[in-house]
Amino acid sequence: MTRGTWQEQYERTRRWYDRFTEISSGKPHDRSSDNYRDDVHAFFVNCYHLKDWLYADTASGLSKKQVEEAVEASLDLRLCGDLANGVKHMKLSRTPRVSKDTSLGRTAFALDVGSGQIRADYEVSADGQTFDAFEIATRALAAWDAFLATHRLLP
Repeated sequence: MTRGTWQEQYERTRRWYDRFTEISSGKPHDRSSDNYRDDVHAFFVNCYHLKDWLYADTASGLSKKQVEEAVEASLDLRLCGDLANGVKHMKLSRTPRVSKDTSLGRTAFALDVGSGQIRADYEVSADGQTFDAFEIATRALAAWDAFLATHRLLP
């Protein structure tokens, strides 16, 4: 099995975020809309599991406790956790970080027939509230950036 670094996982997460950005802002509609949802799920899985890479890679200098505290301090990272574990295991089987009913819910598609561009807005439901999925993604990535900057791990 190939070993990687936390930086590789961070960059992978950023690439998934770029795909999510395209989906949210508009991109050529060149595949089934189920693929867009898969990309959104992939972002949340990779974003949340950056935590595992950060403490598993001793080069980061971070402890599991430090990383877990950062996740707990961010509603957006906790929502990522529930979404990631829900899609990974079909349902949340562990203690949820926000709510056992956290899920990627309603999707609104906008298709510009003239240009062939599609845009999709995803909603996250958790604990009786609804959130914009792309806003969660943006804030979650910003939370990781702030945490990494605090620990002088970003250039």
